[in-house]
Amino acid sequence: MRTDFENLPEGRAVILHPSEANFLHREPVRAELQGFYIFAENDPAEEGPIYSMRDVSAFCRGWEEA
Repeated sequence: MRTDFENLPEGRAVILHPSEANFLHREPVRAELQGFYIFAENDPAEEGPIYSMRDVSAFCRGWEEA
């Protein structure tokens, strides 16, 4: 599992692994980086992105390519 969130690939699916502090996800979630924001699978579209690059490292232990 990678922890270099600054190297998340733009526009490609990844699997985010939530940390214990994550109040949104308890299980790994498929997501995609679009600019500064990360859109997770099954997030309510009307609420916009769940994560930004600023907070993904605080709420996720790591990531891997999907």
